[in-house]
Amino acid sequence: MVSERQSALERIVALAESHGIAADEIAQHMTMPKTPERQGGIVKALLAYTGGTFIFAGLGLLGSMIWPDIGPLQRVVITLGPGMVAFVLGMVAHREFRFAKAVTPLFLVAAFLQPAGLFVFLDEFVPRAGEPELAALIVFGVLTLQQGMAFAQLDRASLLFLTLIFWLAFIGTTMVWLDVDGDVTSITVGLSALFLGHFAAMRGHHSITPFWYFIGGGCLLGGVFAAVQVGPAEIAYLGVNGFLVYLSIRLASRAMLVVAVFGLIGYLSYFTYEYFANVIGWPVALIVMGLVMIGVSAYAFKLGRGMGGAGR
Repeated sequence: MVSERQSALERIVALAESHGIAADEIAQHMTMPKTPERQGGIVKALLAYTGGTFIFAGLGLLGSMIWPDIGPLQRVVITLGPGMVAFVLGMVAHREFRFAKAVTPLFLVAAFLQPAGLFVFLDEFVPRAGEPELAALIVFGVLTLQQGMAFAQLDRASLLFLTLIFWLAFIGTTMVWLDVDGDVTSITVGLSALFLGHFAAMRGHHSITPFWYFIGGGCLLGGVFAAVQVGPAEIAYLGVNGFLVYLSIRLASRAMLVVAVFGLIGYLSYFTYEYFANVIGWPVALIVMGLVMIGVSAYAFKLGRGMGGAGR
């Protein structure tokens, strides 16, 4: 039975690869009837998640009520402790198939509680230097290493997603600490997010790439616009925007295409308002801008349909 099942899966994979069919397309066409057992499983999962939410809300409320009456060590234990326990449980649950659905929630809980616990630890036991950015650097650096090492061992998309969050937070905090201009920080974070999103796609974790392409493209365009606004270098923004469109086509990324299209529409709106608002050609400029937007949206829709196989 196992060999027949494996052989069937191999044939399915071979057919999908030969016809260029993505996994999400197969999933969309697989319709499973909602049997009473499956519906009961959905209700059970919903109640379990709701119950877990109430438990954490109760623990948070209890901690806030007793916070003034406990010592520094107890404060660290009730904040950092549950986060560390959740992280360890996630690592353990990954090895047990029956606990597979609990792995990602445990890692998310750990990623929420551990930063709070580390900030509490630094606040209670490390002399205050008056630099919150330095404390944030330590926290985000430690968590980036933790999540990165866990991802290297388990190769889970959720761990890679959390690693990227903490790494980009570390980069952004570092540049704020060094008093780097905001536009340069935005450009750096945007480029990093785009590169790391592509890395995630290369590792096969396509489920998280749209988010990072969207965030990276938005930060990059925002930083470039802030850097070149009002001046002859403004044309550079259109160059970067066009490069994003090119990347979206090469990487078959709808998320990046959406960012590029909205960035172009936003720039056209800014340009017409800035240079034509007080002249008689303003109504004509609005009409032309509307026609351009319609053309851009139609072209973007055509490109998006061409990316249907990738679905990113």
